[in-house]
Amino acid sequence: ITIRTPIIPDYTDTKECYNKIKEVMLTNKIKSIEILPYNAYSENYYIALGMKYPLEGTGTVSENELNQVKEYFSTQGIKAKIVS
Repeated sequence: ITIRTPIIPDYTDTKECYNKIKEVMLTNKIKSIEILPYNAYSENYYIALGMKYPLEGTGTVSENELNQVKEYFSTQGIKAKIVS
């Protein structure tokens, strides 16, 4: 099993969130995570459906930030990969 998690600014980009993900992974003996940068392109789907986009105005995550997340999980014994 590989966990896939998006890194969304102001939602899932906190140390607390990473710790909770790590705890779930280690408890369930899951050793692999794929880190996905937040993709604002999904806003177009909401617009097309006439819906308000709940993450409107959310910024992007820098490559440096993604590398820090990868490093965090790697130091916890979890195989981490950034997926674009």
